[in-house]
Parts: sequence; structure tokens; C-alpha cells
Amino acid sequence: MTSNEPMYDDESLEMFEEIKVAELISAILKYSKELEDQVVMLRTKVNNLTPSTAHKPYEDLYSDVFQVFDHYPAHEKYRQHVEKLMK
Repeated sequence: MTSNEPMYDDESLEMFEEIKVAELISAILKYSKELEDQVVMLRTKVNNLTPSTAHKPYEDLYSDVFQVFDHYPAHEKYRQHVEKLMK
């Protein structure tokens, strides 16, 4: 190893890996939120295009759109990292 290469201990390397995983999770969650917003927008458009004499297909625009992942074991492990990155 040359003197200009950074040296990291195992704990630091593990922390860097954890941050990479948290960044991936955050990116996926942000993309998921964008998709949820698009679904709601499309449902709104469909409702607006529905004739006034017909039943609107989406009375609740937000039904079945959101997914919760807090039941996964890794949720608590990465929660703090993800919350920081999602702000």
C-alpha cells in the first residue's frame, strides 16, 4: 500500500456500505412516491373525463396507492439513514 492511499478500519468500511444501501433505499422510495403521485393524477383525470351521469371510477383517489414497509426487519436498521436522505 502506498502512503497516499486512504486507510479505513473495518467499522468505517461497514458504515460506508450501510450508507450506500440507505442511499439506494432512499432513491427507490423517492421514485415510488413519484409513481404514487402519477397514479393519483391519472385517477383524477379519469374521474374528470367520466360523464356526470356515470359513477366516478375512483371515489377515493388514494386507495391502494401507498405501500408501507415498516414490517420488514431491515426497516428499523436503515430508518434513520433513509429519513435523513429523504428530507
